Amino acid sequence: MQPLRPRLWSPWAPRPPLFSLSLTALFARPWSVIGGNVISALAGSLVVTLLGTGTLAAMLAVALAIVAMQIGRCLHPPGGAVALSVVIGGPGIHAAGFAYAFATVGFNMALLTLAGLAYNRGADALPGFVRRLRGSKPNIQEHE
Repeated sequence: MQPLRPRLWSPWAPRPPLFSLSLTALFARPWSVIGGNVISALAGSLVVTLLGTGTLAAMLAVALAIVAMQIGRCLHPPGGAVALSVVIGGPGIHAAGFAYAFATVGFNMALLTLAGLAYNRGADALPGFVRRLRGSKPNIQEHE
C-alpha cells in the first residue's frame, strides 16, 4: 500500500468565486471552508465505512455532512458535494479512509484559503478574523 500523499483535489471549482465575490458571507470564511469540507469528508468516510457505497450511502453522506456542518457552525454549501465525492470516489479514496479528509481535502482547502486571503489582501478583506489571530486592539488615539 502506498503512503497517502497530499494531492490536488478536484472539487475546487465552486470555491474561488466564494472567496472573490462574497467576502462577507459566513460560508466563505476560513473556518467554514476548511472545517466544512473536512467535516463533510469525514462524514462521507464514516458512511462508506459503515454502509459501503451506493445510492442510499450517498444520500446519507450528504445529509450527515449537512447536519455535522450545522453542529460545527461551519456550513459551506459545496460540503455536500465533498461527502458525495467520498462515497462515489472510487477505491483509492475508500482505501484512504478517514485520512483522505485531512491529507487531501484539508491540505487543499488550507491552500485555497491562503490563496483567498492573499487575493483579498488579508487584513483588509477579513478584518475581524485577522484581528483575532493577531490579538490586536483598536487604536484609541484615533478617536480623541
